[in-house]
Amino acid sequence: MYAGYKVLIYILGKQQNEMRSPFGIGYDVVMRLMQPHLNRYHHVVLDNYFSSPTLCEALYRENTYMTGTTRVCRKGMPKSLRGLRLAKGDSVIKQSGQIMALCYGDRKTVTFLSTLFNAYVIYIQNRGLRTKITRVEFVMDLCRGLVGTYREDKGRPGRPRAIAMRRLTERHFIEMIEGKKRKRCTLCSKKIRTWCPSCGVGLCLTTCFKAFHTVGSVSRHGLEE
Repeated sequence: MYAGYKVLIYILGKQQNEMRSPFGIGYDVVMRLMQPHLNRYHHVVLDNYFSSPTLCEALYRENTYMTGTTRVCRKGMPKSLRGLRLAKGDSVIKQSGQIMALCYGDRKTVTFLSTLFNAYVIYIQNRGLRTKITRVEFVMDLCRGLVGTYREDKGRPGRPRAIAMRRLTERHFIEMIEGKKRKRCTLCSKKIRTWCPSCGVGLCLTTCFKAFHTVGSVSRHGLEE
């Protein structure tokens, strides 16, 4: 098993020969960094400094999906989303073409943009028919993961952040649980016999093992007989 990362750094300067678009610095930075990776159906995750409906459309035209927190004041955002105050767990969704705008109530109202619709179809095909999930639930799960990552990036002190960093950056291997004991998968809650010894949690062999080691915020279940 090999896990690798690439870091691309684009230094935005004031060179006279540097071409700028009329869509702002955030747009230019993302499109410049993504140039070698367009038309490969990648999924880009951004924060609200960069994301906008204009960038969503531009990336989608280049066969690249985007999901990210955004600002409701961005040009092209639905005016009805401005000033919303949602209770925790409530959501409001608007859609225009391939772009979905979602406001989700957490400790404060967070707004997302996403063009990741085809991923839902792939998710259903890989997950099977035993556990059904709607398209809205799929997007909500994705947004909850992004909210969790956003919280960790705020610099919450203490051991949980260190554990999360190890879970996302170290190498991990799935193993069978000895004896007749089973765990609940920490993501889908199925009773299973596979787990990650490094993290101490049960994980399904298929999509859950990969998702657990790439998503920022997860819950945990105890060992069951």
